[in-house]
Amino acid sequence: MDWLRSRHDLDDERVLIGVTAGALWLVGALAAIVAQLMPGSADVDPVFFTVFAGGVIAYGAVSISGWFDWKRVSVTGHVVASATLTPLLGIMLWSTGGAQSYLMPLLVLPLLHFAYFFSWRASVPLGLELVLVAASPVLYEPELVDGSVSRLAAFASVALVVIVALRTLKGRLVAAEAHQRQMALLDALTGLVNRRGFDATLHAAVAARGEAGHGRREADDRPGFALLVFDLDHFKRVNDTQGHPAGDRLLRTVAANCAEIARPGDTLARIGGDEFALIAPDAGIDGARRLAEELHAAVRRSGAEATVSWAVHPQDGADGDALLRTADRRLYEGKAALARR
Repeated sequence: MDWLRSRHDLDDERVLIGVTAGALWLVGALAAIVAQLMPGSADVDPVFFTVFAGGVIAYGAVSISGWFDWKRVSVTGHVVASATLTPLLGIMLWSTGGAQSYLMPLLVLPLLHFAYFFSWRASVPLGLELVLVAASPVLYEPELVDGSVSRLAAFASVALVVIVALRTLKGRLVAAEAHQRQMALLDALTGLVNRRGFDATLHAAVAARGEAGHGRREADDRPGFALLVFDLDHFKRVNDTQGHPAGDRLLRTVAANCAEIARPGDTLARIGGDEFALIAPDAGIDGARRLAEELHAAVRRSGAEATVSWAVHPQDGADGDALLRTADRRLYEGKAALARR
């Protein structure tokens, strides 16, 4: 069920990565400026510091302002950008006192960012890169090598714990969200897709083929898809005479038998009390008629009878509502014909 995770979710994640990264750079630059103005700050070249801090602030402001469309950047692109920009943190440490820089504790912020947003495969190398950045002062302060080993070991341990903890928690959150999203789209009684999931799938099926004359050519003979709607005949009688538990058992049996004839890629849904629907991609008129016969036989094997109707995209409707209206009209006509017998 690829439709359980929408494209908008991924876009939002990309935007959040870019905006959060920009905010962190902005916080770091502002912290450096404030600390540099305090007594006892490191001696730095004022021109270099102003230009560097100004550039970081400009990048952060652009990132969080909405001027840049982060939806165009893939998650891999964000990883590459993070790996490219992380060495700049070493320059910030150098310009504010090296190993004694007041910015050293701020390295935990990009660490949290990497661990939360990026996979294990990306966050671990990025965390290692941060450890190397923290160790960079020994390049220009070699006398600190002996005293830096324990400090760097502690930072590396913190980085490992943070990455493991956040990646584990994020994995559990994502799994729980996916489970809840799936449960929200499934019918509790039959396990089939519910009305909400059916509507989303129908909309996606129409969108995937485009509107006639727009997303494809009018004369294009590419198969559309078939929508079949069916409900059980005299189902109320079952509930009235045998009780609702018997009616529930019948619905579950019908769902199981009809699911056996659905192909991979089909969507079988319970869209009402005793009303079901099947969306069959790449099925035309002949396929819809054959499916209607198979569904009717599957319901009969369940110990019930059903009236089955169908509509085919785009012949019977250019959008989901039009297809449903056609299928419902044919269903009512079938019910009326049954009543006259």
